[in-house]
Amino acid sequence: MRSMKKLLLGAVVTLLLVVSLQAKGDITGLKFTPLAKMNEEDFAIYVEAMEDALNNTPDGEVRFWENSKTGSHGFLIPLRSGMIEGMHCRLMEINNSVAHKRGRFHFNFCEQEKGVWVILPVKQKKRIDAQ
Repeated sequence: MRSMKKLLLGAVVTLLLVVSLQAKGDITGLKFTPLAKMNEEDFAIYVEAMEDALNNTPDGEVRFWENSKTGSHGFLIPLRSGMIEGMHCRLMEINNSVAHKRGRFHFNFCEQEKGVWVILPVKQKKRIDAQ
């Protein structure tokens, strides 16, 4: 069950990143990000780190991830937590380095139900209200 949740989180994060890039008019942008270069093992380690950062890492603390087999690595920083339209949300800084590609992104993740996080679409981005 837990691995299914991780897979779902990874799929949602990837899908919403693509949608976000499309909304910005950068449809080809994903192929230039580290995410596009991750293998299955990189992605599984990254998703586990993302899940831990969203659910357990305090604001301002760094959650590192690394695949020692491939050299892929990165870190996640929950920058701020609060409410957006009644949902618990976290502003997350995502930094990844995969196959000599580096990327840094900021996204608002909002929890739709316990443990299920989604990225707010670009048009819905709002500032997180302090709790």
